[in-house]
Amino acid sequence: MSLIFKKSSGVQTRRLERLQSKCVRLGAPSPVTRAVEGRREGHAGKVSAGHEDRNPPSQTVRKVVLTVVVAIVVLALDTVTPLGLAVWLLQVVLVWITTLWANSRQLLVLAAICATFIVLGFELSPKTGSITWVDQCNVLLGLGTVSALTHSCLRQRATEDARRKAAQEFAQAQETVRILRGLLSICAWCKKIRNEAGNWEQLEFYIHNHSHAEFTHGICQECAARLNPETTKP
Repeated sequence: MSLIFKKSSGVQTRRLERLQSKCVRLGAPSPVTRAVEGRREGHAGKVSAGHEDRNPPSQTVRKVVLTVVVAIVVLALDTVTPLGLAVWLLQVVLVWITTLWANSRQLLVLAAICATFIVLGFELSPKTGSITWVDQCNVLLGLGTVSALTHSCLRQRATEDARRKAAQEFAQAQETVRILRGLLSICAWCKKIRNEAGNWEQLEFYIHNHSHAEFTHGICQECAARLNPETTKP
């Protein structure tokens, strides 16, 4: 029984070390700081689980509609200005502002709309002469900037989600190891352990509920001698 419990504790310790290394690779803070923050995040629950739930639905819808309207206004402005003016920069600024509040799906949709309006503005803007390579490079630059902003924002959010998940797993593993290594109130007579609620539990039940240890029962030589002294050899 003792060997199995030590093996389970070693597995928990190795799992804790792997999660700590994962947090370090993802750029998470120190283990002690992440343990405190992990408890705060666990208390916050679903509020801190995603970026999408921070804004009320009605407010988010208003922002999406306002962004689309502004993009249409910029497109209309681009269709009446000469081709040499970089009106497409306004679409890029609009995408950058969108990255500050929109979730991943909204960001992809609005970025696609702005990129489409950049191409339409290039096609519909009045041309004083033939299209030069500078004009074409401006369009490609605008599309590339929109794509880079969108990709950078999505990648950063994915990294934050992975960091948050690793920190939560690390906090849970650290809490489990703390319970197994902490001071336990045990009865000196019946060997029951007092749990967090103040109730007394059997030793096997307590360890089984607070770890992945499993028990196998046998009988030692001293107990066997007391129970059946006739069959016990000296």
